[in-house]
Amino acid sequence: MLIRTPTADDAAALSGLVAQLGYPASADEMPRRLDALGVTKDAVVLVAEVDGAVVGVITCHVFATIHSTAPAALLTALVVAEQARGSGVGRQLVARVEEWARAKGAVRIAVTSGAQRAEAHAFYERVGYARTGVRFGRLL
Repeated sequence: MLIRTPTADDAAALSGLVAQLGYPASADEMPRRLDALGVTKDAVVLVAEVDGAVVGVITCHVFATIHSTAPAALLTALVVAEQARGSGVGRQLVARVEEWARAKGAVRIAVTSGAQRAEAHAFYERVGYARTGVRFGRLL
C-alpha cells in the first residue's frame, strides 16, 4: 500500500469515495477541493493506493484553540472503499495523519462521525479513540 498526497488525476476515485460517505460530488469538483485544502499548511489530504487504485482518503486539520496552548487536530474525513475495508487501509491512514498532527504540535485529535455509522464507530474504538462527547450541527 502506498500512502501519498492526491493529485487531480485521482478526482474520479475521490468522487466515488466521498459519495460512499454520503456526500456526492462530481469528479470535476475534486481538483478545486484539493486546491482549497492545499493552500493551508494546517490541513492535509492523503490517499491510500493499492495496486494502482485509490482505495481510501483521509483529511485532517490542525488549529489553535482558546482552551489549550497546544493546537488541536480534527480528523475531518476518512473513507475506505467498501471492497478494501478490513484490510488495514483505514488504520494506516489514521496512523499517518496522527503523525502529521503530532509534527504540527497537536497533543489531541478528535473525529466526528454520523450517528448512523455504527461500523465506523467500532473502527475508531478499535484504533484507540474514545467516545468523549456529543456533536451538534446545523446548516448555515
